Order: sequence, then structure tokens, then C-alpha cells
Amino acid sequence: MFYSSFGSNMREFLLLEYASGLFAHHSLWQLGVDYFDYCPELGRVSLELHIERIPLSTEQKALKVLRICEQRQMTEQVRSICKILAMKAVRNNRLGSALSWSIRAKDAAFATLVSDRFLKDYCERGSFSDLDLIDNLGPAMMLSDRLTFLGESLGSQPQTFGIVVGCADGTD
Repeated sequence: MFYSSFGSNMREFLLLEYASGLFAHHSLWQLGVDYFDYCPELGRVSLELHIERIPLSTEQKALKVLRICEQRQMTEQVRSICKILAMKAVRNNRLGSALSWSIRAKDAAFATLVSDRFLKDYCERGSFSDLDLIDNLGPAMMLSDRLTFLGESLGSQPQTFGIVVGCADGTD
């Protein structure tokens, strides 16, 4: 691999190679994380590169990867994983989950997109699927203007929300 050209000592080189080999196996990649932790020169960079290539096939696996990244303050990888999970949730029409992930990723553009989908759903159905989530946004609603509008308008006057957004007559 590329490690030998960076002037690493032999011990670190061997640990990096072994950790990379563990990452290639679908059930041993978590063990590889620990080996990268013992490489002071290139371990973190190597781990970041390997983490980015892990297929997030299930939400459980994504949560494991996310926990590993959070424990090591790998903020870019955390943000990336949250964005991926938010996109998957939107594709599966799980808007509440998508909104939670986009907030966790601090992705204002995606939070706006999800907020628009919430508004569209409200106009089509006349109700919100994840009202509890919207009611409890707290300071997170400040992430995007649309999200703020959604949280404030719904929270202050839920009976007239349809009139405010212009898609219902207000009589639910």
C-alpha cells in the first residue's frame, strides 16, 4: 500500500497493513478500527479513508460506524453518514427520520428540502405524520428558514396552519 513511502516505522507499517486487511472482511472491519488507533502517524488518516468506503447497508451498521466516528471526533465523516442516512430516509418516505438526520448533519439545505416535503404532505393529507418531532424541534428549528416556519407556524396556531400555508381551508 501507500504507507511505506511516508516514512512510517516498520511496526506502524505492519499494523496499517493488517488493519486494512481486516477492513476488507465484512465482519472484521470493527477490529481493524482498533488497530488503526495504535498507529500514531497515519492511523487516523487511514481510518478516515477506510470508513468512507464502508457500505452502509443497514441502519444498524450505519449507527456503528457513526459511533466510531463520533468517539474519534471525525466530524466530516459523521456529517457525511448523517447525510447519507437522511437521503435514504427521504427515498423511503420516512420524513421524520430524514429531518432528524439532516438536523444531526447540520445540513440546512437538506432540512429545507425535508421541510418542503412535510408541507407538501400536509397539503395532500391535511395532517402531519411526525407531529411530535416537529413540536419538539427546539433550537434545531433555526437550522433553516423553512424549518423555522414549519415549527413556529404549527406550534403557535395548529388549527389555522392550513390557511397559513395556503393549502387548506383551516377546517380539519
